[in-house]
Amino acid sequence: MNKVVVFNTSGSTGTPKVIQKTLASLSLDAQMLSRAFAEIFADKPTFVASIGSQHMYGMLWLETLVPLLEAPRHLEQVTSWETFLEVQKRYSSIVFVTTPSFLAELLAHPQMIPREHHIKAIFTSGSLLRPEISMGITELLGVCPIEIYGSTETGSVAWRQYARGDVWTVFDGVSVALAASGGLSVDSPFCVSTPYVLNDAVTFLDETCRTFLYHGRLDRQVKILEHMVSLDAIEHEMGKCEWVDNCHAIASREGVARIWMLVVPSEKGREIARLQGYQAFARELRQFAAQVLPSTAVPRRFRCVSHLPYNAQGKLPQKDVLPLFESSRQSPLIASWSFQGETLEVIFAYPSDAIYFQGHFPNAPILPGVAQLFTVREMVARAFGVKVDGSIKRLKFQQPILPKQWVTLIVKRKDIKTFDFALQSERGACASGLLTVREEG
Repeated sequence: MNKVVVFNTSGSTGTPKVIQKTLASLSLDAQMLSRAFAEIFADKPTFVASIGSQHMYGMLWLETLVPLLEAPRHLEQVTSWETFLEVQKRYSSIVFVTTPSFLAELLAHPQMIPREHHIKAIFTSGSLLRPEISMGITELLGVCPIEIYGSTETGSVAWRQYARGDVWTVFDGVSVALAASGGLSVDSPFCVSTPYVLNDAVTFLDETCRTFLYHGRLDRQVKILEHMVSLDAIEHEMGKCEWVDNCHAIASREGVARIWMLVVPSEKGREIARLQGYQAFARELRQFAAQVLPSTAVPRRFRCVSHLPYNAQGKLPQKDVLPLFESSRQSPLIASWSFQGETLEVIFAYPSDAIYFQGHFPNAPILPGVAQLFTVREMVARAFGVKVDGSIKRLKFQQPILPKQWVTLIVKRKDIKTFDFALQSERGACASGLLTVREEG
């Protein structure tokens, strides 16, 4: 009897689903990948990964493909770009298995990339790789990432490299067609059922249906004031704005449907927000959107965030996106983020119209201590992957933190549950303390 593996989908398009796949189907998928990229795998490079084996992507590549190839593997999951840069030095030739969100983080620190590296190939999956990230990684490392298109339900379907163009090539042994719903129909030995219809819109470039262009998910087509708009198209156009580093659009669930957007500001965008405020930054974005989008597609609400809440699969679960719009919490503007070993260093600021300055104090606003501690907790949780619900000891406030002021946070991990932290500005030390967490995340 063939053994079954149970996976949970990411929930990026709604409620997560439980998917059962057989080990035999994973093995067939791995065999196909081994043939498709035989030239890359020929000299048995070491596999290094920023993903885990609890998801189908990791199980397929790390637990099925690597043993099939009899290739070496770095057993520890790489969780930060600093760790990756250290790990890659240990091996003469590596294949890096990762996600688009991890590559975006890597590209954000080009000054840290060694001139000589040992990366033979980069494979990425989980979500689409933005063209500017693919081209940036190619320029920085001389290696163009290979994207794998598919899903937990279908397994691997197609691949592409931006160096070769925007065209997806279907793997041998996989058959695709256009379903009556307009989605991509997939038939292969790896599907949970055949044919399996994905909610993705494509255009085939040849009569044999071996190559196609991807146009986004059909369920990301939403009706706004009787007009259909594409959330993918909105993100694409807004991503061209010089003030935007990354963005994510959703349709609101309150009353009349409108477009809401999370925005990670670029360096120029951060300066606008820092000096003029979140509201001024949103007005600038809205004016840009009005020039490039139909009126019904212009976002009505912008939320400035320091990063998009990608999960380990490089996807954006709606359960993590929606609270960012519904909460009154505001993200700091982050100028730099450095995480090396057990030390975190972040430079951030809050603009004068941040909610935390309201009423504290009239005519002389300063960042409240509770807001400072909230910021520290959020950054420690993000960097170290812990649930920060513990106590703070040896707390000391020294200098006030003012609106628009750049502040440096330095966190040093003392042991598995204890972190020293200090906040300082150009005026001197602002605050310090010892943060204790109750459980690992």
